[in-house]
Amino acid sequence: MARQDKLQFDNAWNKLLADFEERNAIEGVKARCSEVCTECESSAIVRQAHFSSDFAEAPGDQCWVGSVDQLYDQASCLDVFLKAKVRKFAVASRGWFIVRPASGSSSRKKTFAMAETLLGEAPDSKAGAERIQWAQLKSPKRSLEKLLRSYDCDASHLLDCCRQSIYFEKA
Repeated sequence: MARQDKLQFDNAWNKLLADFEERNAIEGVKARCSEVCTECESSAIVRQAHFSSDFAEAPGDQCWVGSVDQLYDQASCLDVFLKAKVRKFAVASRGWFIVRPASGSSSRKKTFAMAETLLGEAPDSKAGAERIQWAQLKSPKRSLEKLLRSYDCDASHLLDCCRQSIYFEKA
């Protein structure tokens, strides 16, 4: 399925680039982005990467994430797994979660519940997990701000698109 999507994507871009006016418009955007985003050398900080045998030159080749869209596609898929890990860790570490307000409640006060109370002995339980107020993916607006201000428009540096919180009574 991903291979078919990639072919459709490539075909759409090839059609755009074949049109002289469209190609000039794209080149103009590219030039403007080059003015805004300065080139930088690769640094020693952790970078987002994915490994794929479907699109890489050879099995195991590493490809840096090149766009915010690609990063958000990955983050939305991985968020499910992050929540599962966070539930297990919260139960094991006796952590707490913010819970959703009761329906009809107008209180803005945050309510906390112990993970073990919500999830019991089964961190994979859906019933208790539905009461947890999970964090959303980082907003695209905030991500673009970080890319422009801090990461020289390099999407591979954006590491916190999906995130969750566990609270503890004592540090």
